[in-house]
Amino acid sequence: FVVVTAFAGLGIKELKLCRSLRTVRLVAHSEGIRVVIMSLFKALGGLANVTVVCLFLWLSFGIIAVELFKGTFYYCNDGSVDTRAECVGLYEEEVITAIGSTMVPTNRTWNKLKYNFDHLGISMLTLFVLAVGDGWAAITYNGIDARGIDLNPKRNANPATLLLLCGCGAVLRDEPLRWHANRGLH
Repeated sequence: FVVVTAFAGLGIKELKLCRSLRTVRLVAHSEGIRVVIMSLFKALGGLANVTVVCLFLWLSFGIIAVELFKGTFYYCNDGSVDTRAECVGLYEEEVITAIGSTMVPTNRTWNKLKYNFDHLGISMLTLFVLAVGDGWAAITYNGIDARGIDLNPKRNANPATLLLLCGCGAVLRDEPLRWHANRGLH
């Protein structure tokens, strides 16, 4: 037996892994589990339809977000400048250390935020983060502060973005559906 498994390239760990397939035999012997498994297979068609509708909705929000926010999720590391054209040269940045603070000359750079809406792929990723709810606050604040293409963000420059991004996140997270379900308003 050992010689056969050695020639086949299988080790003891792989053979122990095969023991986990014993649960498949349970399906053959238990009528209740067989009914559950068959119900899951029958539901796959309906789940595929719902998935296509959800992806279409996600794609629609992604296209709208690209149209509205393309090129606006950029910033200059020097908050005193207003446009990308002004974001060149050096500026004095205060560096605080344990013994005090000093002014250090720093190059101005025009940076892109990690989550943005520059193209459809990154837009879908950003909408996914909104829907999951992990980093939705930072994305929403960045959207509220965004003013336009090649403009440095300013605090609360575009408050209407709050409605769009939070609404989009709520729809993609199915919050209204959960609210109705919790209230018994199917």
